[in-house]
Amino acid sequence: MYQNAVSKIYKDPSESISVFTKLLKKYNGVEDQAELYWQISTAYIAKRDFDSSLKFMNKGQQLLTDIENPRTKMQILVSIAVLYQQMDLFTKSFDMLNEAEKISNDIPDNSESKIHLLGNVYAIRGMIYRSQSSPEMALEKFIQAKENYQKIKNKISAKANLSVILYNMGYTYFEKNDVSEAKQAFEESITYARLAKANSLEAFALKGLAETYFREENFSEALVVLKKAEILAEPVGDLVLNEGIFKGFSNNYLALDQFEEYQLYNKKYVQTRFERQQNELESINSEIDNQIDYYKQEIEAEEKSSKLALILMITIGCACMMGLGFMIFRTKKENNRILSQIQKMAQT
Repeated sequence: MYQNAVSKIYKDPSESISVFTKLLKKYNGVEDQAELYWQISTAYIAKRDFDSSLKFMNKGQQLLTDIENPRTKMQILVSIAVLYQQMDLFTKSFDMLNEAEKISNDIPDNSESKIHLLGNVYAIRGMIYRSQSSPEMALEKFIQAKENYQKIKNKISAKANLSVILYNMGYTYFEKNDVSEAKQAFEESITYARLAKANSLEAFALKGLAETYFREENFSEALVVLKKAEILAEPVGDLVLNEGIFKGFSNNYLALDQFEEYQLYNKKYVQTRFERQQNELESINSEIDNQIDYYKQEIEAEEKSSKLALILMITIGCACMMGLGFMIFRTKKENNRILSQIQKMAQT
Protein backbone atom coordinates (compact mmCIF):
# COMPACT_ATOMS: atom_id res chain seq x y z
CA MET A 1 0.00 0.00 0.00
CA TYR A 2 2.77 2.42 1.04
CA GLN A 3 5.12 1.50 -1.83
CA ASN A 4 2.28 1.74 -4.34
CA ALA A 5 1.48 5.25 -3.09
CA VAL A 6 5.17 6.23 -3.34
CA SER A 7 5.31 4.99 -6.94
CA LYS A 8 2.27 7.15 -7.82
CA ILE A 9 3.53 10.44 -6.34
CA TYR A 10 4.35 11.90 -9.77
CA LYS A 11 1.61 10.06 -11.66
CA ASP A 12 -1.32 10.65 -9.30
CA PRO A 13 -0.22 12.78 -6.32
CA SER A 14 -3.78 13.21 -5.03
CA GLU A 15 -4.23 9.46 -4.64
CA SER A 16 -0.84 9.17 -2.91
CA ILE A 17 -1.79 11.91 -0.45
CA SER A 18 -5.02 10.08 0.35
CA VAL A 19 -3.14 6.83 1.12
CA PHE A 20 -0.44 8.54 3.22
CA THR A 21 -3.11 10.40 5.22
CA LYS A 22 -4.86 7.13 6.04
CA LEU A 23 -1.52 5.58 7.09
CA LEU A 24 -0.88 8.50 9.44
CA LYS A 25 -3.84 7.34 11.51
CA LYS A 26 -2.50 3.81 11.57
CA TYR A 27 1.16 4.39 12.51
CA ASN A 28 2.08 6.29 15.68
CA GLY A 29 5.89 5.86 15.72
CA VAL A 30 7.88 9.09 15.42
CA GLU A 31 9.94 7.93 12.43
CA ASP A 32 6.89 6.50 10.64
CA GLN A 33 4.98 9.73 11.18
CA ALA A 34 7.91 11.87 10.03
CA GLU A 35 8.38 9.81 6.87
CA LEU A 36 4.67 10.00 6.05
CA TYR A 37 4.70 13.79 6.55
CA TRP A 38 7.69 13.91 4.19
CA GLN A 39 5.90 11.83 1.55
CA ILE A 40 2.73 13.94 1.80
CA SER A 41 4.81 17.10 1.46
CA THR A 42 6.59 15.65 -1.58
CA ALA A 43 3.25 14.76 -3.19
CA TYR A 44 2.01 18.32 -2.65
CA ILE A 45 5.20 19.60 -4.31
CA ALA A 46 4.30 17.40 -7.30
CA LYS A 47 0.93 19.23 -7.35
CA ARG A 48 2.73 22.60 -6.95
CA ASP A 49 0.68 23.22 -3.82
CA PHE A 50 3.53 24.75 -1.82
CA ASP A 51 1.31 26.03 0.98
CA SER A 52 0.08 22.52 1.88
CA SER A 53 3.57 21.09 1.31
CA LEU A 54 5.05 23.59 3.75
CA LYS A 55 2.48 22.74 6.43
CA PHE A 56 3.28 19.02 6.33
CA MET A 57 7.01 19.66 6.03
CA ASN A 58 6.89 21.76 9.20
CA LYS A 59 5.15 18.90 10.99
CA GLY A 60 7.93 16.55 9.94
CA GLN A 61 10.63 19.06 10.88
CA GLN A 62 9.21 19.39 14.38
CA LEU A 63 9.84 15.66 14.89
CA LEU A 64 13.51 15.84 13.83
CA THR A 65 14.93 16.10 17.34
CA ASP A 66 13.09 12.91 18.36
CA ILE A 67 14.36 10.88 15.39
CA GLU A 68 17.41 8.67 15.81
CA ASN A 69 17.57 7.15 12.32
CA PRO A 70 20.01 9.33 10.27
CA ARG A 71 18.43 8.18 6.99
CA THR A 72 15.02 9.52 8.01
CA LYS A 73 16.58 12.75 9.27
CA MET A 74 18.42 13.19 6.00
CA GLN A 75 15.26 12.49 3.98
CA ILE A 76 13.35 15.20 5.82
CA LEU A 77 16.16 17.76 5.49
CA VAL A 78 16.49 17.09 1.76
CA SER A 79 12.74 17.44 1.30
CA ILE A 80 12.76 20.76 3.15
CA ALA A 81 15.62 21.87 0.88
CA VAL A 82 13.53 20.96 -2.19
CA LEU A 83 10.63 23.04 -0.92
CA TYR A 84 12.83 26.08 -0.21
CA GLN A 85 14.52 25.68 -3.60
CA GLN A 86 11.17 25.71 -5.39
CA MET A 87 10.17 28.81 -3.41
CA ASP A 88 13.47 30.49 -4.49
CA LEU A 89 14.66 30.68 -0.88
CA PHE A 90 18.09 29.43 -1.87
CA THR A 91 20.06 30.31 1.27
CA LYS A 92 17.64 28.34 3.42
CA SER A 93 17.80 25.46 0.94
CA PHE A 94 21.61 25.40 1.12
CA ASP A 95 21.41 25.36 4.94
CA MET A 96 19.25 22.23 4.81
CA LEU A 97 21.55 20.57 2.26
CA ASN A 98 24.65 21.28 4.34
CA GLU A 99 23.00 19.72 7.38
CA ALA A 100 21.87 16.72 5.31
CA GLU A 101 25.42 16.11 4.07
CA LYS A 102 26.72 16.17 7.66
CA ILE A 103 24.16 13.58 8.69
CA SER A 104 25.09 11.40 5.69
CA ASN A 105 28.40 10.64 7.48
CA ASP A 106 26.37 8.55 9.94
CA ILE A 107 25.02 6.31 7.14
CA PRO A 108 27.17 3.42 5.76
CA ASP A 109 28.88 4.31 2.45
CA ASN A 110 27.51 1.23 0.66
CA SER A 111 23.94 2.03 1.70
CA GLU A 112 21.60 2.46 -1.28
CA SER A 113 19.62 5.05 0.65
CA LYS A 114 22.79 7.14 1.21
CA ILE A 115 23.67 6.97 -2.51
CA HIS A 116 20.13 8.01 -3.42
CA LEU A 117 19.91 10.84 -0.88
CA LEU A 118 23.31 12.25 -1.82
CA GLY A 119 22.10 12.14 -5.43
CA ASN A 120 19.18 14.28 -4.29
CA VAL A 121 21.56 16.72 -2.57
CA TYR A 122 23.64 17.11 -5.76
CA ALA A 123 20.48 17.49 -7.84
CA ILE A 124 19.07 20.29 -5.69
CA ARG A 125 22.40 22.12 -5.65
CA GLY A 126 22.43 21.85 -9.45
CA MET A 127 18.93 23.29 -9.71
CA ILE A 128 19.88 26.22 -7.50
CA TYR A 129 23.00 26.94 -9.56
CA ARG A 130 20.87 26.74 -12.70
CA SER A 131 18.46 29.30 -11.18
CA GLN A 132 21.45 31.52 -10.44
CA SER A 133 22.59 31.34 -14.11
CA SER A 134 25.68 29.25 -13.38
CA PRO A 135 25.31 26.53 -16.07
CA GLU A 136 28.79 25.05 -15.65
CA MET A 137 28.37 24.57 -11.89
CA ALA A 138 24.82 23.29 -12.44
CA LEU A 139 25.95 20.67 -14.96
CA GLU A 140 28.74 19.52 -12.63
CA LYS A 141 26.20 18.82 -9.86
CA PHE A 142 23.67 17.27 -12.26
CA ILE A 143 26.30 14.86 -13.56
CA GLN A 144 27.18 13.87 -9.97
CA ALA A 145 23.50 13.28 -9.24
CA LYS A 146 23.06 11.25 -12.44
CA GLU A 147 26.03 9.04 -11.54
CA ASN A 148 24.56 8.36 -8.11
CA TYR A 149 21.10 7.51 -9.42
CA GLN A 150 22.52 5.17 -12.06
CA LYS A 151 24.13 3.08 -9.30
CA ILE A 152 20.62 2.20 -8.06
CA LYS A 153 19.06 -0.65 -10.01
CA ASN A 154 15.37 -1.54 -10.35
CA LYS A 155 14.08 1.33 -8.22
CA ILE A 156 11.28 3.49 -9.64
CA SER A 157 12.22 6.58 -7.62
CA ALA A 158 15.77 6.50 -9.04
CA LYS A 159 14.41 6.34 -12.60
CA ALA A 160 12.05 9.24 -11.82
CA ASN A 161 14.94 11.25 -10.43
CA LEU A 162 17.04 10.50 -13.51
CA SER A 163 14.22 11.87 -15.64
CA VAL A 164 14.15 15.07 -13.55
CA ILE A 165 17.93 15.49 -13.69
CA LEU A 166 18.10 14.98 -17.46
CA TYR A 167 15.22 17.45 -17.96
CA ASN A 168 17.17 20.07 -15.99
CA MET A 169 20.33 19.21 -17.90
CA GLY A 170 18.43 19.85 -21.13
CA TYR A 171 17.54 23.39 -20.10
CA THR A 172 21.06 23.97 -18.80
CA TYR A 173 22.40 23.04 -22.25
CA PHE A 174 19.95 25.58 -23.70
CA GLU A 175 21.68 28.23 -21.57
CA LYS A 176 24.94 27.16 -23.22
CA ASN A 177 23.24 27.34 -26.67
CA ASP A 178 23.88 23.65 -27.23
CA VAL A 179 20.57 22.51 -28.74
CA SER A 180 21.95 19.12 -29.82
CA GLU A 181 22.98 18.14 -26.26
CA ALA A 182 19.69 19.51 -24.96
CA LYS A 183 17.68 17.32 -27.32
CA GLN A 184 19.61 14.24 -26.26
CA ALA A 185 19.02 15.04 -22.59
CA PHE A 186 15.26 15.50 -23.11
CA GLU A 187 15.01 12.24 -25.07
CA GLU A 188 16.79 10.39 -22.24
CA SER A 189 14.49 12.10 -19.75
CA ILE A 190 11.46 10.79 -21.66
CA THR A 191 12.89 7.25 -21.59
CA TYR A 192 13.40 7.28 -17.82
CA ALA A 193 10.00 8.88 -17.20
CA ARG A 194 8.34 6.04 -19.11
CA LEU A 195 10.34 3.45 -17.16
CA ALA A 196 9.12 5.13 -13.96
CA LYS A 197 5.58 5.34 -15.39
CA ALA A 198 5.54 9.00 -14.37
CA ASN A 199 3.18 10.89 -16.67
CA SER A 200 3.99 14.34 -15.32
CA LEU A 201 7.75 13.81 -15.78
CA GLU A 202 7.21 12.53 -19.32
CA ALA A 203 5.09 15.60 -20.05
CA PHE A 204 7.83 17.90 -18.72
CA ALA A 205 10.44 16.15 -20.88
CA LEU A 206 8.18 16.35 -23.95
CA LYS A 207 7.73 20.06 -23.31
CA GLY A 208 11.51 20.45 -23.30
CA LEU A 209 11.86 18.39 -26.48
CA ALA A 210 9.22 20.58 -28.14
CA GLU A 211 11.35 23.61 -27.32
CA THR A 212 14.32 22.08 -29.15
CA TYR A 213 12.12 21.75 -32.24
CA PHE A 214 10.97 25.36 -31.79
CA ARG A 215 14.60 26.53 -31.66
CA GLU A 216 15.26 24.53 -34.82
CA GLU A 217 12.21 26.27 -36.38
CA ASN A 218 10.47 22.92 -36.81
CA PHE A 219 7.20 24.35 -35.49
CA SER A 220 4.87 21.63 -36.77
CA GLU A 221 6.87 18.87 -35.03
CA ALA A 222 6.96 20.97 -31.86
CA LEU A 223 3.14 21.12 -31.88
CA VAL A 224 2.90 17.32 -32.30
CA VAL A 225 5.10 16.83 -29.23
CA LEU A 226 3.23 19.47 -27.21
CA LYS A 227 -0.10 17.76 -27.90
CA LYS A 228 1.30 14.54 -26.42
CA ALA A 229 2.50 16.52 -23.39
CA GLU A 230 -0.89 18.22 -22.98
CA ILE A 231 -2.73 14.88 -22.89
CA LEU A 232 -0.35 13.47 -20.27
CA ALA A 233 -0.44 16.66 -18.17
CA GLU A 234 -4.22 17.11 -18.06
CA PRO A 235 -4.98 14.74 -15.12
CA VAL A 236 -1.91 15.87 -13.15
CA GLY A 237 -2.96 19.49 -12.61
CA ASP A 238 0.61 20.85 -12.33
CA LEU A 239 0.37 24.61 -12.90
CA VAL A 240 4.04 25.04 -13.83
CA LEU A 241 3.81 22.21 -16.35
CA ASN A 242 0.58 23.52 -17.86
CA GLU A 243 1.98 27.04 -18.02
CA GLY A 244 5.00 25.84 -19.98
CA ILE A 245 2.91 23.74 -22.36
CA PHE A 246 0.47 26.58 -23.07
CA LYS A 247 3.36 28.99 -23.64
CA GLY A 248 4.91 26.49 -26.06
CA PHE A 249 1.65 26.19 -28.01
CA SER A 250 1.21 29.98 -28.24
CA ASN A 251 4.82 30.53 -29.41
CA ASN A 252 4.58 27.88 -32.14
CA TYR A 253 1.13 28.96 -33.37
CA LEU A 254 2.36 32.55 -33.53
CA ALA A 255 5.41 31.46 -35.55
CA LEU A 256 3.04 29.67 -37.98
CA ASP A 257 0.75 32.77 -38.20
CA GLN A 258 -2.18 30.76 -36.80
CA PHE A 259 -3.54 33.67 -34.77
CA GLU A 260 -6.80 32.11 -33.57
CA GLU A 261 -4.99 29.18 -31.97
CA TYR A 262 -2.32 31.57 -30.68
CA GLN A 263 -4.92 33.71 -28.88
CA LEU A 264 -6.58 30.63 -27.36
CA TYR A 265 -3.37 29.23 -25.88
CA ASN A 266 -1.89 32.60 -24.95
CA LYS A 267 -5.01 33.26 -22.88
CA LYS A 268 -4.62 29.85 -21.18
CA TYR A 269 -0.95 30.63 -20.55
CA VAL A 270 -1.62 34.00 -18.90
CA GLN A 271 -4.44 32.62 -16.73
CA THR A 272 -2.36 29.64 -15.57
CA ARG A 273 0.62 31.88 -14.82
CA PHE A 274 -1.59 34.13 -12.70
CA GLU A 275 -2.98 31.15 -10.76
CA ARG A 276 0.52 29.74 -10.20
CA GLN A 277 1.83 33.06 -8.85
CA GLN A 278 -1.16 33.36 -6.53
CA ASN A 279 -0.29 29.94 -5.07
CA GLU A 280 3.33 30.97 -4.59
CA LEU A 281 2.22 34.17 -2.85
CA GLU A 282 0.18 32.13 -0.37
CA SER A 283 3.25 29.98 0.33
CA ILE A 284 5.39 33.06 0.99
CA ASN A 285 2.73 34.35 3.41
CA SER A 286 2.85 31.03 5.26
CA GLU A 287 6.64 31.24 5.46
CA ILE A 288 6.38 34.74 6.95
CA ASP A 289 3.97 33.42 9.59
CA ASN A 290 6.41 30.62 10.41
CA GLN A 291 9.31 33.08 10.64
CA ILE A 292 7.30 35.32 12.98
CA ASP A 293 6.48 32.39 15.28
CA TYR A 294 10.12 31.26 15.24
CA TYR A 295 11.52 34.67 16.12
CA LYS A 296 8.91 35.17 18.85
CA GLN A 297 10.13 31.98 20.49
CA GLU A 298 13.77 33.03 20.08
CA ILE A 299 13.07 36.47 21.51
CA GLU A 300 11.31 35.02 24.55
CA ALA A 301 14.30 32.75 25.18
CA GLU A 302 16.89 35.49 24.66
CA GLU A 303 15.07 37.93 26.93
CA LYS A 304 16.12 35.76 29.84
CA SER A 305 19.81 35.88 28.94
CA SER A 306 21.14 38.76 26.83
CA LYS A 307 19.85 42.10 25.54
CA LEU A 308 22.56 42.16 22.87
CA ALA A 309 21.50 38.81 21.50
CA LEU A 310 17.90 39.99 21.58
CA ILE A 311 18.70 43.07 19.47
CA LEU A 312 20.62 40.91 17.01
CA MET A 313 17.76 38.44 16.72
CA ILE A 314 15.22 41.21 16.12
CA THR A 315 17.46 42.74 13.45
CA ILE A 316 17.88 39.41 11.64
CA GLY A 317 14.15 38.73 11.92
CA CYS A 318 13.25 42.11 10.49
CA ALA A 319 15.70 41.68 7.62
CA CYS A 320 14.23 38.28 6.74
CA MET A 321 10.66 39.57 6.88
CA MET A 322 11.57 42.64 4.82
CA GLY A 323 13.04 40.36 2.18
CA LEU A 324 9.95 38.17 2.13
CA GLY A 325 7.77 41.28 2.16
CA PHE A 326 9.57 42.55 -0.94
CA MET A 327 8.92 39.21 -2.65
CA ILE A 328 5.20 39.57 -1.85
CA PHE A 329 5.14 43.16 -3.16
CA ARG A 330 6.88 42.11 -6.36
CA THR A 331 4.59 39.11 -6.86
CA LYS A 332 1.44 41.17 -6.16
CA LYS A 333 2.57 43.79 -8.64
CA GLU A 334 3.16 41.14 -11.30
CA ASN A 335 -0.17 39.46 -10.51
CA ASN A 336 -2.03 42.76 -10.90
CA ARG A 337 -0.41 43.18 -14.31
CA ILE A 338 -1.39 39.64 -15.35
CA LEU A 339 -4.93 40.08 -13.98
CA SER A 340 -5.26 43.19 -16.13
CA GLN A 341 -4.19 41.13 -19.17
CA ILE A 342 -6.74 38.44 -18.34
CA GLN A 343 -9.51 41.04 -18.05
CA LYS A 344 -8.55 42.52 -21.41
CA MET A 345 -8.59 39.06 -22.99
CA ALA A 346 -12.03 38.38 -21.51
CA GLN A 347 -13.31 41.45 -23.34
CA THR A 348 -11.98 40.29 -26.71
